[in-house]
Amino acid sequence: MARNRTAVVTMMTALAAFLATPGVAAATSGAMPRVPSAAALTALQHKIDADTPQLRTEGIAIVATRVAADAHTVDVLVAQLNQPVWQALMARYGPALTLEQHDYLHTMDRSNVGPPWPGGMELLGSCVGSTDCIVAGCSAGYTAWQYIQNVRFYYKLTAGHCFTPNTAVTSGSGVPVGHVIQSWFSSGSNADAEDILISPGTQTPKIITSDPTQAMLQTAAPTPSTSGICKSGITTGETCGWGGASGGWTIHLCEDPDCTVFVTLVDQVLATRSSYGIGPGDSGGPVYTYVSGGVRAEGLVSGGSDDGMTITYSFIQDILGTSNLFLCFDLGNGTC
Repeated sequence: MARNRTAVVTMMTALAAFLATPGVAAATSGAMPRVPSAAALTALQHKIDADTPQLRTEGIAIVATRVAADAHTVDVLVAQLNQPVWQALMARYGPALTLEQHDYLHTMDRSNVGPPWPGGMELLGSCVGSTDCIVAGCSAGYTAWQYIQNVRFYYKLTAGHCFTPNTAVTSGSGVPVGHVIQSWFSSGSNADAEDILISPGTQTPKIITSDPTQAMLQTAAPTPSTSGICKSGITTGETCGWGGASGGWTIHLCEDPDCTVFVTLVDQVLATRSSYGIGPGDSGGPVYTYVSGGVRAEGLVSGGSDDGMTITYSFIQDILGTSNLFLCFDLGNGTC
């Protein structure tokens, strides 16, 4: 399992500089500023979210944000928090921030994996518009296949909200993986999934589990498992212990920072765990349970809660039924 280090720097008092932030109400009287309202905090969060792509070009990698109403602050998770980053964010957005480092440390860099292309590796491409894809890329899911006119074609699956159809996708290190052929991400769909056509010989039944270990895909769950669930992704690595899983959820996924555009997915699976285990960039990664000889496919990561303790995913049988694809299982010799 990926390790994480957390460093927390909290500003407890809202100062006058915060009140000068656009969209934030100013104090009306007294020498001390008033506590910012929930609306003001939400406005600040949306501004940070909108600025996230630009901040990344400046070396400030925002992982996630949320409004902490009880603390009267906006929580901002940063991949690497140091004094210059702290000073830059405070100067730009004022002191009503809680800055927290979530530095996910892997023993293997998932940006430079393959070919062949295992599940859980990093994928980059032209993003549909989802914040996690823009900020962190997406994770590869399982390998799938189908026959077309007696020719076998192979695909890499990932989340449908990740990449624009008919565009190229590369590994995290820039090696071409393939082109997005189809996406089933739309309101009313039960499959947040898309397929990337890959070259013969780059297919594999393997997924990255606990870095750098790779496990073989042996089978697919006929119905959603309720416990013992794991997921693999580029941000949080392998996290297990997801339980209490239940299907039939309708999930609204925001397509812009202000959530003015969203897609409604149906029949999604929801599971929880007791600690942080899902983050931006994990979308599209494999969800699985361990079985003899490897893993059993449960689905593909679709979303998660701000606290990282709730995961939503599209069930594997729904994805296969919608796409008319077959999973690439281990043939006993490490190939499929």
